Amino acid sequence: MVPRLGDSAAMQTRVSANLNSAKTAPRESHPLPWNPRPTELATLPTLVAWAVFYCVMLIYLPGIYMLRSFQTRQWSLRWLLLSPLIAAMPLIALLIDSPVINKADLVTKVAIGLVTLPAVVASIHLLRWLVMKKWWPLATWLTVSLVISAVMASLAIIVTQYASPHAIEPGEHYTSNGWWFIWFYGAYLTAALLMGWIVVMAMVQLIKSAMQRVHRT
Repeated sequence: MVPRLGDSAAMQTRVSANLNSAKTAPRESHPLPWNPRPTELATLPTLVAWAVFYCVMLIYLPGIYMLRSFQTRQWSLRWLLLSPLIAAMPLIALLIDSPVINKADLVTKVAIGLVTLPAVVASIHLLRWLVMKKWWPLATWLTVSLVISAVMASLAIIVTQYASPHAIEPGEHYTSNGWWFIWFYGAYLTAALLMGWIVVMAMVQLIKSAMQRVHRT
């Protein structure tokens, strides 16, 4: 019995549909290890905004005020008038609760502020470099963040494949959705390195100033 042309076309359509469904089967594609879940991604902007708020109000602005007060040692009336406002900032941050952080007490808010501090410090420095057109440090920071991101992506895939129960099997693959999200992890680590460098240089400067005062006396 010779198959008719219509039966052959229908068979080819079914085979093609089966192949396409096999290629796009959920079990054969996996999200990248660093991709957040959709529910986490939906609340991430709000969480970051509140984290920056706690960091600025609890740590950054009070810390900058105290640091410059001891560095300049110029207690002018205008500078002293800022002290009540600076003192009120932590109180305001403690009284305002975030809708995405349940029952955050003082320790939790301070911890969130400390974790967010490198990102805040790096963002301010990047903005200052951009405004002042200092392209070399800006390009250096971006290059380092890209290199760190690539290393972190490679390590994440290797660890997931060889030291995790979520390793992909032969014939399966990672989807390319959200591949760029690894840059935020690399940028945060680069920001932490930049903040460490700033702290070290500030300590060196303080030591030099102290040694100069000792030699003068």
